[in-house]
Amino acid sequence: MLRIFLDMDEVLVKYNEPAHKRLDIQMDPWPWPDGMFELPCYTQEFWQGLDYDFWFHREPTDYANAIVNLCKTIVEPEQIWVCTTIAPLSTGIDLIAKMAWMNLHYPWLTDRLIFSWDKSFSAVRSSILIDDYWENIKAYRKAGGHGILVPAPSNFLKRSDVMTHVRRQLFKLIESGVAS
Repeated sequence: MLRIFLDMDEVLVKYNEPAHKRLDIQMDPWPWPDGMFELPCYTQEFWQGLDYDFWFHREPTDYANAIVNLCKTIVEPEQIWVCTTIAPLSTGIDLIAKMAWMNLHYPWLTDRLIFSWDKSFSAVRSSILIDDYWENIKAYRKAGGHGILVPAPSNFLKRSDVMTHVRRQLFKLIESGVAS
């Protein structure tokens, strides 16, 4: 049975731009330059500056509902999971706020919200991870699952149309027999 695991930050909820705006870190040019996927500003001060209000009051991405609805056309809602990480140096406030955010925006998914540093724990032949972070996709594939990289300002697909890319990759996997 096919299961789809969705990342939260930059897939379902905006992260990069709001975090940098909140901390008054200039992101010019936006999106990030080619080859620049992690910034030196990710310090202890950076993470500690992201409080409950930040984690809870972020907006869904422009494509969050489209991705979720696309997944619902492929699998039953019970086979859609959300797998997200906690912030480095977390005090736990991000976990509480992320759970509250999910309860507000996708209450039917809150019982399938998983926090894990290593998303590859769920990787099997009949699973797909949809994530914006290339390292997560590589690890998931290496562990035996399938991964779809969501175009985001912080990865090499940043200039691709999100829904065209995700739809194309998802149907390519389905046609290849992932669900069988």
